[in-house]
Amino acid sequence: MRVLVVVASRHGSTLELARAMGESLQAHGVTTQIRGVDEVPLSGPGAVEDFDAVVLGSALYSQHWLADAARFAGERSAALRSRPVWLFSSGAVGNPSMHEGPQELSELQQLTGAREHRIFPGRLDEDELDADERSIVHELGAAGGDYRDWAAVRTWAAHVADVLHP
Repeated sequence: MRVLVVVASRHGSTLELARAMGESLQAHGVTTQIRGVDEVPLSGPGAVEDFDAVVLGSALYSQHWLADAARFAGERSAALRSRPVWLFSSGAVGNPSMHEGPQELSELQQLTGAREHRIFPGRLDEDELDADERSIVHELGAAGGDYRDWAAVRTWAAHVADVLHP
């Protein structure tokens, strides 16, 4: 069983979550490759068709996936719908009422045929943010820090592995 864990990450936090997922999947007997959305070709070696299942994730900004992740889902929708897919979002920090995203979840589920979507808290380092991002963070009342729940990430990845290897 080969699983592609593919992610869009602006500052690296979501990529770190993807790596933890990959480690957990591998610990449960699943061969895993972790790639950025821009590293997966549309066709040929290394494309979605080379994998038995896909975990696709994106950082959340103002309850939206990054454009590259949404574009990945759209451009590869046929290949994604033909295999098991799981979606995840990361970056929920600050006001708990803002942890609902992504707003385009219904569309993403239709494009990919995803079995499940999870939201994981993220990491917020204000020194990495541009002026627009800082403005949004302050608007949300979010405080800097690492809110990621590594146990929850690994447990979810183990669940995915269990579904793939009942």
